[in-house]
Amino acid sequence: EMGSYYEKLARSQEALGKTEKALISYERMIQFSPSEIEPAFHYTEILVKLGRVPAAEKEWKREITHDIGFEPAVRSLLKLWGEQNKWDEVASLLDKLVKKYPERTWAVTQYAKLLIQIDQLDRAQE
Repeated sequence: EMGSYYEKLARSQEALGKTEKALISYERMIQFSPSEIEPAFHYTEILVKLGRVPAAEKEWKREITHDIGFEPAVRSLLKLWGEQNKWDEVASLLDKLVKKYPERTWAVTQYAKLLIQIDQLDRAQE
């Protein structure tokens, strides 16, 4: 119940333009309801808008720890790590995602392309 309260409070504060207070309320929401990753993802969107990408990255990692299938966080991390040339992290995340959700063709395709780029054709062919 406390997590829900803080989420509602954060959304109200955000609507009133009180972004910093909204961030604090989202952080409290995450403390009380760590498995509620959709509102937590909204928190990361605010962090990115404010240029606080390292904090957003940390939160995206936490979100996929709770649910690697949470596509918005996965895609955000893949994009960020691709921009930072962190190909080992990209490969590791895609590998985990594809193993758990082989039906996600976008992830399978991205993983195969990455394996081809790093000259691991045998793994890409699988």
